[in-house]
Formats: sequence, C-alpha cells, structure tokens
Amino acid sequence: RRDLSAVAAHLQGSSANLLWADAAYGDALALDGKAAKGEDLAREARAKMQAGKDAGSSTLGEIDLLLADIRSRQSDAAKAHALREEAMQIFQRVYGANHPKTRALAAQLNRTNSA
Repeated sequence: RRDLSAVAAHLQGSSANLLWADAAYGDALALDGKAAKGEDLAREARAKMQAGKDAGSSTLGEIDLLLADIRSRQSDAAKAHALREEAMQIFQRVYGANHPKTRALAAQLNRTNSA
C-alpha cells in the first residue's frame, strides 16, 4: 500500500508539472513571435489547472506568472499586472508572506505600482 501511495502522489504532481510545462512552452512560443498560439496554450493549461485537483497549488501561481509574461510582451500591462496579483495571492496562501518567491513578486508589483 505504501508503494501505491507513493506512485499516486507522484502521478498527482506529474499532471501539475505537465500543465506548467505546457504554459512554459506557450511562453516560449510567444517569445518566438507566436504570441496568440502561445497565449492559447498557456490559457488552456491555466484552465485545466483551475478545474483540476491542483487548483490551489503554487503551480497555478507559476502558470499565472508565465501568462503574465506573455501579456506583458503583448503590451497588455493591466492584464499582466492582474495575473501577477493573482499569483501573489496564491504564493501568500501557499508559501506565506516571508517566502523568497512571495517577497520577490511583491517587490516586482511594488515597482510596477510606483511606475
């Protein structure tokens, strides 16, 4: 039973990792000039994450950051900022306010708020 539990835990993490990889590939496509296709891929990964059992995981925040980068490259600063704020909420809930990822994102949001 312990082996089956370990396999199940690994497989659960695998689906979140695959969705993150899809979003990262979307970001790479956007960097390569295929912004619409890249955004579609990242949005699809985000939607699947939100609909799945890992909706509350930090991976959703990571996907939000990738999608925010895509939106930034498309000169949609407002949507990029909103996605970063969503990621911030997730990181605060999952990691806490003093975690390095949370603090780094907070600093980035503060810079964009003051600009």
